[in-house]
Amino acid sequence: MRFLNSCVAIAFFFVLVASPAKTVADIIHNYEFSGSLSDSIGGVTLIPNGGTITSSEYQFLANQGLALQSPRALKSYTLAMRFRFSNVTGFRKAVDFKNLTSDNGLYVSAARLELYGVSGAGPGGAFAANVFSVLALTRNDSTKSVIGYVNGIEQWEFTDNSEVAVPDFTSGVSTFQFFKDDGLGSEASAGAVDWIKVYDAPLSITEIAGFSASVPEPGTVMRCGLVSGWLAVRGWRRRHCSNSAA
Repeated sequence: MRFLNSCVAIAFFFVLVASPAKTVADIIHNYEFSGSLSDSIGGVTLIPNGGTITSSEYQFLANQGLALQSPRALKSYTLAMRFRFSNVTGFRKAVDFKNLTSDNGLYVSAARLELYGVSGAGPGGAFAANVFSVLALTRNDSTKSVIGYVNGIEQWEFTDNSEVAVPDFTSGVSTFQFFKDDGLGSEASAGAVDWIKVYDAPLSITEIAGFSASVPEPGTVMRCGLVSGWLAVRGWRRRHCSNSAA
């Protein structure tokens, strides 16, 4: 009986350790750019302003880009994408939240990440020309907190009382504009993007870091934990039986 209880306890321990923590955020848009601008989970298709779609990415010239019109109000969310700019000097707009009616927005600013209209830029050297980087932005409407990340590393956290990072919600859609300047295009860059993801709540820093790291699927982690637990129980049983026989 003591052996059975030990087996159950050990197996349960490994299940708990191996099981990934469930996030409260659900993915609502996932664009993989595998030959199309469609949402891989069945949502709205991105709207291009020029540019070229290939089998693995969307390529754009300066002030070309994409529009995402999500059919929901988004005040709390996570936006993440892997992209590159050919020019990271000066101000280069990455994301516009006000449907190109405001200079405010998310910029690559002299190789730094900046949420213009809220506060200053993050550390220098966050971006390099023609090098892919993972940019992530989370917004929590209950606290008004906005956090920016590059390659899984937090760049800044600001309080967004003025809703600078809230996408314009008009006629039932929230609009994100990607890679387009609100002016004449002087603050835009050519480049490419190979995925964009949107979640309906802010992800944790650990989950954000996962975008920039090669991590096993949750099911793989679970299976590894269960196998490890079974091996541990088996080894304990062999030692227990050997000691009993002795």
